[in-house]
Amino acid sequence: MKHLCSVLLVCLVAIMLSAQLAGEASAHSTTSAQSQSQQHALHPAASITVWKSAPTYNCASQGCGYLGNLPAGGYDAQCQLQGSTVADEGYTNSWWSYISGHGWISNIYIKGGYKIDGVPDC
Repeated sequence: MKHLCSVLLVCLVAIMLSAQLAGEASAHSTTSAQSQSQQHALHPAASITVWKSAPTYNCASQGCGYLGNLPAGGYDAQCQLQGSTVADEGYTNSWWSYISGHGWISNIYIKGGYKIDGVPDC
């Protein structure tokens, strides 16, 4: 009987620890996803000029969620990072900028070069 109680106690502790670890992992993944989606909002906006209508996406890749086209003009870029490579109009670039309220665009469509001066890294 004493041995059975010890085994049950060990099992109960193992179950409690597993539940606690699962809860912490779930909270961490939710927090991580929220911080990634809000990461671009942590940087002060930099004024940029889009020189040609540019496709916008949910992430720094043409392979994820096309949102629409951003007309040429002045905008605020929160940050930039390297993503998938884009080729258009004879240019090739793997840097992307997050445009406040619009999504991600390839730096090909922003005046300033491969990596845009004044736009912080994400």
